[in-house]
Amino acid sequence: MKEDSNGPGKVGSVDGKLSFEGETIRSPPTYGNPYNVPLEGWMWFLSYKLLSVRRRWVALALFGSTSLVMVIFGFWLRYGPIAWAVGKEAFEGMRDHPCLLDDEVGKLEIKMNWAAALPFRDKLLRPFAQIKMDERRMDWVQARIGWKVQLGQAETSGAMGSSPEWDDATRWYCIRSASQTIEFQMWDDNILTENLFLGSVNISVASLLVESPTQEGLFNTVGQYDLEAWDGGYGGTVELQTQFYPSKDLSEFYNSLESGDILLFSGATVNGNFIKAATRSEWSHVGLVYKDEDAGGSGGNGTFVKMIESSTNHAGLYDCDDNKDNWGTEKVSLRDKVYSSFYDKVAVRRLFLPGGPEERAKLHARLSAFYESKRGLKYEEFKMEMVKAYFNWNTANAESRDTLFCSEFVAQAYMDLELISYDQLPSNVLQWEFSSEKRGKALQRGAYLHNEVYLRDVQRYPSGRCYSYKNLCECGPQIHPYSDHYACLIPPCGSIWKLIWGGMIDLGLGFPLEVFITVVGLGWILAGLLANICICTHLFVWIKSRKSLASKVAQKLQPVEHIQQAASQTCMRVESGGTFREESG
Repeated sequence: MKEDSNGPGKVGSVDGKLSFEGETIRSPPTYGNPYNVPLEGWMWFLSYKLLSVRRRWVALALFGSTSLVMVIFGFWLRYGPIAWAVGKEAFEGMRDHPCLLDDEVGKLEIKMNWAAALPFRDKLLRPFAQIKMDERRMDWVQARIGWKVQLGQAETSGAMGSSPEWDDATRWYCIRSASQTIEFQMWDDNILTENLFLGSVNISVASLLVESPTQEGLFNTVGQYDLEAWDGGYGGTVELQTQFYPSKDLSEFYNSLESGDILLFSGATVNGNFIKAATRSEWSHVGLVYKDEDAGGSGGNGTFVKMIESSTNHAGLYDCDDNKDNWGTEKVSLRDKVYSSFYDKVAVRRLFLPGGPEERAKLHARLSAFYESKRGLKYEEFKMEMVKAYFNWNTANAESRDTLFCSEFVAQAYMDLELISYDQLPSNVLQWEFSSEKRGKALQRGAYLHNEVYLRDVQRYPSGRCYSYKNLCECGPQIHPYSDHYACLIPPCGSIWKLIWGGMIDLGLGFPLEVFITVVGLGWILAGLLANICICTHLFVWIKSRKSLASKVAQKLQPVEHIQQAASQTCMRVESGGTFREESG
């Protein structure tokens, strides 16, 4: 086709295809794709636009805006839900309330299974129970038993409301003496007037202070008690389950600890508190007792109790075997660990193993072999595996055996000792599952775990026992001292960046989960949204330019259409001999 020289634009042909100013004009539009934008061109368009010299600012702006949103979200996360979760005060009646004062012998857990035949059964609004101890009635909400109750549950006799289904029926109380008496009271909450008294019963504390659980590891005692009503008559019946957690100094039972006993830690740091809040547990770290005979550490000959664990070891405690500051599986002095001050609560769960000293010796040998096989492994580097453990999402094929987090190390050890089943995946086990919070977790071989024994005054050395008194170190110094900055939520107690990204230290799961939540949970989602907005905007501009080009081409083709109309009026007639003759008309 001959080029049209009229006007600034030129229409021509390239390789037999219609072109405009050197650019090939696409085929006529179709119904489903009016501008002929091919689907595979979208990714090409994105790559071209973002990587071209003119579009680098787009990518930079995308990165900058995403980072800004992530920082803002970090501030909100730190000073919003995290500050609320880790800054909540533990009142008496709550699980994590410490009972470690000198005049407190331990913590008593009371669970009300059911209450039947209560007075005024057809008029009850919201019945609950509370206790009175030492002439002190614990009537605040956190100490009320069965505060969240569902009424309307009929008992077999047909009396509606007299046997409600208790939903929030477990509370914890500090016990100061075995000679105490608990007055268990039942009330009905009335918003407009005073609460209605239903009945009470006195219970001797001495009958409830049982330190060792049954073989099944359930509550220690179960008892049914008849209540005395306000008029001296029958006020119904309740069934209570109790479990006692004694408080002792480590020196009281240090020499009686055995290899395989469970050690539970509550981190006194921002991240330790966050781990406890995220997993709804009292604990943030777990390890195992390792007992050496005839090795007294710095104290000379005798019993030397150590701890084997997988830890980030931010306190900088030295390993007892290689005298190094390790990060991962390690063997450290138990006293150095407990009194490092990085933990505000520490508890021991004694392992009962039938068979006597011979079985204990075999267990120690197997535990030693297990630790040697895991010695030198780094702390869990695949952080997603720890997050997936909370949802029980890890699989055997995707499990990493080259790095271990704390509870995964303990679970593997107990599997190797044949104390828990191989059916359970170690990477799906969390720290709280080795505490009494996990009901019904029975061990094999007739073994079971005793109740937690809480250690008194574990932060008696503010900067850490081994840091402040080098002569007391049993396996080497503590490199990093503890301070209140580690548990600080609000500046100026620490670097603002450390506050945003999850605190300064983490001796629990070993990873600030806020970083994972921020980057993965929100950062990449926002980045994807911004990228799609950018893509759609540029596609709209690009399609608009194609449409404008098609309009210009149509205007330049108008003279050509006039020539075609004139030619259509000419008749061509082919004559014999291969010649033809033009005729008008």
